[in-house]
This record gives sequence, C-alpha cells and structure tokens, in this order.
Amino acid sequence: MRFLRIAALLVAATLAACTTKPTAPTQAEWDAVSAADFTCQAGSFVDADLDSVLHAPASYYEKCVRIRGLLSPIVLTKNAISSAGIGIYAEDDKLLAAVATHSQFAFVSGRLRSCADRAARLQALAARASQAGAPVSGDRAALSGFCKLNPGPALYVNEIIVIPTAMD
Repeated sequence: MRFLRIAALLVAATLAACTTKPTAPTQAEWDAVSAADFTCQAGSFVDADLDSVLHAPASYYEKCVRIRGLLSPIVLTKNAISSAGIGIYAEDDKLLAAVATHSQFAFVSGRLRSCADRAARLQALAARASQAGAPVSGDRAALSGFCKLNPGPALYVNEIIVIPTAMD
C-alpha cells in the first residue's frame, strides 16, 4: 500500500514537471551573451602569436590578447594569401577606419571569443523563448559578420596599432 502511494506521487510529480511551461529568457540573459565583448582595458593584454591562436584557440578564449597580423575590417590573417583567420568585431567602426580601403599589418588587441560558443548560447536562448511562446527578434538570436559563417575565434577589438610599411 505504501509503495502504491509513493508510485502515485512520483507519477503526479512527473506529470506536473512535464506540464510546466518554460520561462522566456530575460533581457539580462540575452545581454549576457555579449556583455564581456569589449571589456578589456589598456595594459591587460597578453601578447599571443597568431599561429598559436589559430591552432589552439580554446587556450586563449575569454582572454585579452594582442595579436600581430594582416587586418581587414572583417578578419585578421597571417598574410594576404592565408585562408585561416580570426574574425574582427569593433564596437566603434571608426576603430577600423585605417583598414577600410585596404588591409594593413597591425597589432590588434581585444577579447578573444568563440563564435561556436556564442552561436550555441544564442540558439539555446532562442529555443527556450520559442518553447515559452515568446517572440524572438532576428537581431537578438542572429550572428553577424565573421561568426555567421565561421565557428572559429573572433576578436572583439579595443585597440589597433597599424604597423607602417614601405608601401605607406
């Protein structure tokens, strides 16, 4: 008899759990995905070799790094023929003005983050919002730029120092 009561309580608890509607993500949860993007401060950067970052990006994720490479408004590569690169995001487009018309070698400093991690976090929030019946705007759950097409590393830039070349 006691066993039947326990079984009935477990069934009731399971059914109650299944019928509980998930809660929609809060604005703070959406904001948390990008909260640390541009938070590196001058003097907090660690010098990192571009090849090392490209071969083992997880070792540098969420760190403030300074990397030398060929910078365009979208990507940082080793040279003009390199196919591997790090995505570039700037909070202020003026920061990328020096490379708006042509790529330049530069020291680029900022927080290195994972495009794949960002995508997974946004997708999980969007799924939860959908289950809760909350609308999800395209801007909120969408990736842009480099991360839209690439799961690799992206640098959220705080500082750029262009390296003058003989062509300049």
